[in-house]
Amino acid sequence: MSCASAQTCIAAGDSTDNAATQVTLAERWNGRRWTKESTSDPLAAQGSYLTAVSCSLERVCTVVG
Repeated sequence: MSCASAQTCIAAGDSTDNAATQVTLAERWNGRRWTKESTSDPLAAQGSYLTAVSCSLERVCTVVG
Protein backbone atom coordinates (compact mmCIF):
# COMPACT_ATOMS: atom_id res chain seq x y z
CA MET A 1 0.00 0.00 0.00
CA SER A 2 1.15 3.52 -0.76
CA CYS A 3 -0.39 6.79 0.44
CA ALA A 4 0.22 10.18 -1.17
CA SER A 5 -1.91 11.78 1.59
CA ALA A 6 -4.19 10.73 4.45
CA GLN A 7 -7.10 10.74 2.00
CA THR A 8 -5.40 9.02 -0.94
CA CYS A 9 -3.98 5.51 -0.68
CA ILE A 10 -3.66 2.71 -3.22
CA ALA A 11 -3.49 -0.95 -2.25
CA ALA A 12 -2.47 -3.56 -4.83
CA GLY A 13 -2.43 -7.33 -4.91
CA ASP A 14 -4.66 -10.05 -6.29
CA SER A 15 -8.06 -11.63 -6.01
CA THR A 16 -9.81 -14.71 -7.38
CA ASP A 17 -12.45 -14.28 -10.10
CA ASN A 18 -15.58 -16.38 -10.69
CA ALA A 19 -13.55 -18.89 -12.72
CA ALA A 20 -11.15 -19.39 -9.76
CA THR A 21 -8.35 -17.59 -11.63
CA GLN A 22 -5.95 -15.29 -9.79
CA VAL A 23 -6.37 -11.73 -11.16
CA THR A 24 -4.83 -8.34 -10.38
CA LEU A 25 -6.56 -6.10 -7.86
CA ALA A 26 -6.05 -2.43 -6.95
CA GLU A 27 -8.19 -0.36 -4.61
CA ARG A 28 -8.19 3.36 -3.75
CA TRP A 29 -8.87 4.85 -0.30
CA ASN A 30 -10.50 8.31 -0.37
CA GLY A 31 -10.42 8.95 3.38
CA ARG A 32 -13.77 7.23 3.95
CA ARG A 33 -14.00 4.06 1.87
CA TRP A 34 -12.18 1.77 -0.54
CA THR A 35 -13.16 1.58 -4.21
CA LYS A 36 -11.95 -0.89 -6.81
CA GLU A 37 -9.68 0.50 -9.54
CA SER A 38 -9.50 -0.83 -13.09
CA THR A 39 -6.56 -3.16 -13.77
CA SER A 40 -5.47 -5.25 -16.75
CA ASP A 41 -4.31 -8.84 -16.85
CA PRO A 42 -2.29 -10.41 -19.68
CA LEU A 43 -4.39 -12.34 -22.18
CA ALA A 44 -4.47 -16.09 -21.55
CA ALA A 45 -2.70 -15.69 -18.20
CA GLN A 46 -3.32 -18.50 -15.74
CA GLY A 47 -2.79 -16.12 -12.84
CA SER A 48 -1.80 -12.49 -12.35
CA TYR A 49 -0.93 -10.42 -9.30
CA LEU A 50 0.49 -7.04 -8.35
CA THR A 51 3.46 -6.98 -5.98
CA ALA A 52 4.17 -3.30 -5.21
CA VAL A 53 2.73 0.19 -5.52
CA SER A 54 4.22 3.66 -5.08
CA CYS A 55 2.31 6.96 -5.19
CA SER A 56 4.39 10.12 -5.51
CA LEU A 57 1.34 12.38 -5.91
CA GLU A 58 -2.39 11.90 -5.30
CA ARG A 59 -3.06 10.96 -8.94
CA VAL A 60 0.37 9.56 -9.86
CA CYS A 61 0.96 5.94 -8.86
CA THR A 62 3.09 3.16 -10.28
CA VAL A 63 2.10 -0.46 -9.72
CA VAL A 64 4.21 -3.50 -10.66
CA GLY A 65 3.55 -7.21 -10.67
